[in-house]
Amino acid sequence: MSRINRRAALSLGAALAGGAIALAKGDQGNAAQPSPGSVQNSAVLFWNEVALKLNALDHSFTGDNAADLPRAPGPVASARALGVIHAVIADALFTVDSSSGFKPHFVTGIVPGEDKDVNKDLFVGGAAAAIMFYIYDTGSHAVLIKDSENEFIPKFPGLYDGVKNKRSWEAGRLFGNHPDFQALFDGPEILRTIHPTNIKDYQPAPKLHQPDPYHCGQGFYGQIYAREIDPIIITREDVEKTFLPPEPPTATSDKWKDSLKDVKKAGQLYLKPNGGTDQPEYATDQLEVGYFWAYDGPRFLGTPPRLYNQIIREIAIADGMEEAWIARLLALCNLAMSDAGNVAWHAKYHFKVPRPVIGIREAPQAEGGDLTWRPLGAPRTNNRLPGAGIAFIASATSNDAAPFVEKAAAAATSSLVTLQNTTVQDIFLGSGLGGARVASAGGVGCELNPDLNYVLGAFTPNFPAYPSGHATFGAAAFDVLRLVRHERKPTADANVLPVIDGVQIKHMSDELNGASIDNLRSSAREFIWREFATIGDIIKANNRSRVVLGVHWDFDSTAGAAAGKQVADKVFKMAYKK
Repeated sequence: MSRINRRAALSLGAALAGGAIALAKGDQGNAAQPSPGSVQNSAVLFWNEVALKLNALDHSFTGDNAADLPRAPGPVASARALGVIHAVIADALFTVDSSSGFKPHFVTGIVPGEDKDVNKDLFVGGAAAAIMFYIYDTGSHAVLIKDSENEFIPKFPGLYDGVKNKRSWEAGRLFGNHPDFQALFDGPEILRTIHPTNIKDYQPAPKLHQPDPYHCGQGFYGQIYAREIDPIIITREDVEKTFLPPEPPTATSDKWKDSLKDVKKAGQLYLKPNGGTDQPEYATDQLEVGYFWAYDGPRFLGTPPRLYNQIIREIAIADGMEEAWIARLLALCNLAMSDAGNVAWHAKYHFKVPRPVIGIREAPQAEGGDLTWRPLGAPRTNNRLPGAGIAFIASATSNDAAPFVEKAAAAATSSLVTLQNTTVQDIFLGSGLGGARVASAGGVGCELNPDLNYVLGAFTPNFPAYPSGHATFGAAAFDVLRLVRHERKPTADANVLPVIDGVQIKHMSDELNGASIDNLRSSAREFIWREFATIGDIIKANNRSRVVLGVHWDFDSTAGAAAGKQVADKVFKMAYKK
């Protein structure tokens, strides 16, 4: 059993301290330099960074801890955690800084301490730490949070004496522990509704979403999440009706057939001549687009909302945003992503659209159907480190006449392969543990003799395709960014990204940071910059990324981006007004 102890947590924190964007002329991994007028030392940005480290840590446990210790695993839970944390940060700042021009949204009328003459930074820090301790309540998480406190308090001493500083910190902690904030994150209920195997609500069937044939015991993440967990800003009617995407294309439509041809070619696993699956031949866009945006819950990386935060915070810095604007921006972006998760996951289990790995197998051969097609897949980045592996169980029967059923591990035959030291990604997001599933007549079922190297390296996420979660989260976050930038500078083009000293800023993904271990080759993936001129370019690339990994149809992203924009518009309209 592998544990995340104090030393590992501190090392993780140090490893994740870099920014997501750097100047073209800067050193590898350095954050973009702030332009004149932007905040150099910000309590808001400090605790945003801590929240992103917690996201990564929460997905880095292995062994027994991978099942027991995560508190917000996977896309919807992690987006919810980030939304609540940044709401607390914004409310705290706007409570004690009347000059900010913005009003608290969730908790109003609070007078911190004995008077309002408090250390603003320490009040915000105390509030942020309090809600983080509430959400991430294990010892491993506490190490990271407590170490962050020890770094933060000396860094932001303020102008007051030690007694007033202590009162400011404690008043912030009291504020962050307000019941109205805690009510936004019911950890046990969230974990219950997202767990892929503990709930048997969803029933797969031919022509609908089914388990990945290479990970057929993976279960179904978030089956009842949107049904039982309310959104934070938008309404349940928005989730179930107003923002529900349109009916997806049918398998007999030209749109579906065109999408099948597209993903079959663009998202295929290509191998070097005479090479095995440890010798992938990555297409340029598969590497630079697909992997850049992946963040499918791997160790030390976490989920897509973490990447989107990394990019948004650095654009805000490059824009020269004041701290109050950054606090509001991050709160709105993360609340929009949280509610976008409700919209996407309701739609996923409403429409039940199969992923390409299923749809291509079920399609007629004359229309491109292929029982042997393999997607490049969501990468299991950093899995091939010491102390990490996968528990994989293959059924002896790939076309059982019985309906979808659970097979106990003991029932598997000699084709069973079991490797211990599982990861959070294994348990919650795709590779599948426990018994295997076998298909009814006409269903896809399990690969009888799967390529173990492929199983160890890639998977298709364990929830229906339509709409794309990446597209819905990304559009929600980046459209909020566009709206806030326009409000702050109405005469400027809010879609155009900043250029510093005549140089376009470049973006770095932790999937392509020169250190993350490749999912198929067991070696460090190369370091690759991405450059975007507009927010529209960012959204477009994020959408396309899922097709070139072979885990989504193109219409999944189109519908997800449209729904995400609707969420962004409403969250921006409803929360944190002047």
